[in-house]
Amino acid sequence: MDRQEIIHRVKKILEDAGFNVSEECNLKDVGFDLIARREKDVLILKILTNIDAFTDQVARDLKSLACLLKASLILVGEKDGSAKLEDDVVYFRNGIPTITPNTLKNYLVHNLPIQVYAAPGGFY
Repeated sequence: MDRQEIIHRVKKILEDAGFNVSEECNLKDVGFDLIARREKDVLILKILTNIDAFTDQVARDLKSLACLLKASLILVGEKDGSAKLEDDVVYFRNGIPTITPNTLKNYLVHNLPIQVYAAPGGFY
């Protein structure tokens, strides 16, 4: 799936979960792709096919923005290098929680808790 398809899929998941979702941010120097709000919950989402493309600088910028907006920051992707990310597992990239589109759907739409996280050495 290419990045645009993932963005559209994530937007649909958020809408199905009752979020108001921004239009995709296509500005070159802006690090996020979507912002979503449901009541008091605000999410800033960066969406990539390969999470290896997520840089330290973009992470720092998005953490600052999330702090200012009192928002949660989520990186959504499908693979790490050449390896496919597992569903229903939280990974961390530059300190940012990172999940697959399926994990996002399971959590927000189906209310399934995420019970596994990836860290050096495996899944816990």
